[in-house]
Amino acid sequence: SCTQADLVERLRELQESAAEKDKLIQADCVRIQELQDRVRLLQQEKAAVLCDIKDICAQLGYSDLETLEDESQPPELRPGPPQKQAR
Repeated sequence: SCTQADLVERLRELQESAAEKDKLIQADCVRIQELQDRVRLLQQEKAAVLCDIKDICAQLGYSDLETLEDESQPPELRPGPPQKQAR
């Protein structure tokens, strides 16, 4: 059986352990918030890039980026029916 002194010592150890865990949790919460902020920023930057792409495609007369990508490929690599080769 444990003495009262042993129980008090064990209680102190557990309290210290809980306090250390709280510090780790707090640090992780700060890091998570930083990452969430970074994700939001990247999403905003991506949205701006996609708007620029859409605007440029519209100026070029393409309905979407896929059409633009298809046009930039050599005929033999373009999707769709095979192109007839000139003989």
